[in-house]
Amino acid sequence: MKTNNNTANYIASKGIAKHMTRDAAVSIWKDLKRDGWEKDDIMLTKHDEEGTQRFFTFETKGNHVSVSYMQLEVAL
Repeated sequence: MKTNNNTANYIASKGIAKHMTRDAAVSIWKDLKRDGWEKDDIMLTKHDEEGTQRFFTFETKGNHVSVSYMQLEVAL
């Protein structure tokens, strides 16, 4: 539960929304890359020491961008 709250807080702190304008998405994309997220086609990915893998997907249609988030945790 704590991880979900941390994730929600992180997403909110970055200003990420499910639907955004292209300009807002480009700004957030650049901000995430400065935070160490790596580009993989239409996704940004990040891995941590505990084995958690996170993904943001950006799908563009004209000036509209849909953003989705997924997180995979490896059980050790």
